Amino acid sequence: MNKEIFTNSPLIDHGLLDNAPWLDANWMFLSLFFGVVLLLWLLLSPSWSGTLKEKLHDPKWLGYLLIFVYAIHQFEEHGYDIFGRRYMFVPVFNASIILDPSFGIQLLPRTITLLNVLFIWGALLFWAKMSKAENSYYLVAMSWGFAVVNGIVGHLLPIITQTGELKYMPGAFQSMFMVPFGFYILLKVFKPLGVFKGFVLPLILGIVFHITSLILPLLFFQIYFTWIPQEVIWPVFIGITALVPLWAMPWLKKVLKLSLWEGKMVGAS
Repeated sequence: MNKEIFTNSPLIDHGLLDNAPWLDANWMFLSLFFGVVLLLWLLLSPSWSGTLKEKLHDPKWLGYLLIFVYAIHQFEEHGYDIFGRRYMFVPVFNASIILDPSFGIQLLPRTITLLNVLFIWGALLFWAKMSKAENSYYLVAMSWGFAVVNGIVGHLLPIITQTGELKYMPGAFQSMFMVPFGFYILLKVFKPLGVFKGFVLPLILGIVFHITSLILPLLFFQIYFTWIPQEVIWPVFIGITALVPLWAMPWLKKVLKLSLWEGKMVGAS
């Protein structure tokens, strides 16, 4: 990559945060701070016994770890990217979106705040908390499936498909580590579930979650239902995305034949 393309990009002067509320401009720093606090709890709290190697094979622990991993991802996207540019994911995404520009589809700071805070610190935290041995910690597998899909489709794929200043989608550098780690977790930690249940299906569900929590709200409520406030739209759709898998878990347990998790655990439920 030619660094000049990115450091001299006209997208830098986007002005998206010029009149943005404080929370919209700074939530990513709060997320990183609380992500570090969460990591320290995972590493140092007596609630989590065992060695680091044992923790890295504990699905419950990995469910919480993903929130820290995603806080780093958010910082590169919306804090400062690897070229030191501030809040660059939104303008790059808006400039590279494939949809017909006449649709008026675009991401705005308030959308980004609600989407990221509610999904990462709401849905993923909820899934980690509600994952249990009785449901084979499948909510954690789905969480990592979401992360892998997001890293590949949203950040690594543009490196191949885009050119010039749109080639690097902020968040791509962190995705180079998050995606392989996610593959390892799905293939290794959830290996007892089998390749389809432990690897393929979580990725499919990751795509579904992107559709229900991102694509549908953008398509329907920025085009057809613009009178509904974003503060209503995003909590509703992300809430549905978070709750439906939990409601469907008894059915999933039966269909997928999920049994009691028999691996070694290092923390309390």
